[in-house]
Amino acid sequence: MRGEALLHTYVTSISTFPVAESLSEDDGWVRMLVQFLVSERDGGASKLVFGRTVMPPGARHDVHRHDGADEVVFVLEGRGLVRNGEEEIALEAGQVVFSPQGEWHGFWNNTSEPATLIWVWGGAGSIETAGYSVARPSPWSADKEGRA
Repeated sequence: MRGEALLHTYVTSISTFPVAESLSEDDGWVRMLVQFLVSERDGGASKLVFGRTVMPPGARHDVHRHDGADEVVFVLEGRGLVRNGEEEIALEAGQVVFSPQGEWHGFWNNTSEPATLIWVWGGAGSIETAGYSVARPSPWSADKEGRA
């Protein structure tokens, strides 16, 4: 059940779970479709958030960090550019990237095909307890939007 802490197994489905509607481009969520599938709110998880993000061409998650959570991202489909700290790395389907707690990181779909990411934040059960903050000004400037 959504919104209730559970003391038993929680099951949900990517096909029926809603896309987060409260994420704004001002906070670094640029044209992304994000599902927070397991969290404190949905499933009662206190130490992790598990999600799925679909990124159309040109979409990006601006450089950000989680002071209260590590993050692991698995590229299920597509390709893109990941930033970890000061490093930019091209990733493709099948690759995994780890961003430790507090490290600046982001993902930009700089291709003409959609990308699907599966991710987990370890150590926090919500965006609030993860300590999410976005870098401003963004190391990925607005001129990248037009070069997808």
